[in-house]
Amino acid sequence: MSRPVGLVAAVMASLALSVVAAPRASAHAHMVKSSPADHAMLAQSPRVIRAWFSEALAARGSVLRLYDAHQRLLAQGGLDPAFSSHEVLSLTPPRLGPGSYMVAWHSVSSDDQAMTQGYFRFSIGTAMQMPPAQHTAGPMGSMHNMPPSSSAARSGSLPQLRLVAPANHARLHNPVSVVIETPSDISLVTMGPKMMSGPGVHLHIVVDGVVNMPASDQLTPAGAHRYAYELAPLKPGRHTIEVFWADNHTHAVVGGSQQAAVDVF
Repeated sequence: MSRPVGLVAAVMASLALSVVAAPRASAHAHMVKSSPADHAMLAQSPRVIRAWFSEALAARGSVLRLYDAHQRLLAQGGLDPAFSSHEVLSLTPPRLGPGSYMVAWHSVSSDDQAMTQGYFRFSIGTAMQMPPAQHTAGPMGSMHNMPPSSSAARSGSLPQLRLVAPANHARLHNPVSVVIETPSDISLVTMGPKMMSGPGVHLHIVVDGVVNMPASDQLTPAGAHRYAYELAPLKPGRHTIEVFWADNHTHAVVGGSQQAAVDVF
């Protein structure tokens, strides 16, 4: 699942270069391949895990994280120093036993600081126990129709979630911040090592069909039980923002979603 998510200096430098160079269409850095490959079944633990991208990445903010089947963080890495192109992220995993694993990536383009994120999965010595990864907004959107299977949905302990800002039909300027309100411990309902100790769901923020799954350290306290997430600069025009809890295993919507249509100038 790919999820586009902004340094002014880089943008200005790009504009300056366009005076003397042929214009290049702006794009986001998308993963083009991985090792292990998505859904691969391995006989033994890999020595290194890599993800290749469609363009150069910024060192700051580009990260690769390895999780086990219980969403526990096992290892983390960044730009691979073996590749001068800065198009490869890598991490060195601990010795992994039989089971299923997920590798989540967060990329920041070096030219315009645009952010994307997604994940791929592999297993060792066993059949895949996780649902297949999704790399694009289209397949991810189709998961919204899947039945929820989280413990929170079954037990009725789903925490409240409210989209505080932006308001529907708001007229905004960049940067746009999404503010949500929940009484839950935010570290239990966002991507990270504590997620599997929570209610079985995690936060999704979807912008124009592109999913963001922020970690707790990417959210800024914005009042009592409120948290803000700053989006990458949005193009002028109408945009749709949606927030919801997603099942930890299927990423299906749990408990409904809330939307706001905004105009950016």
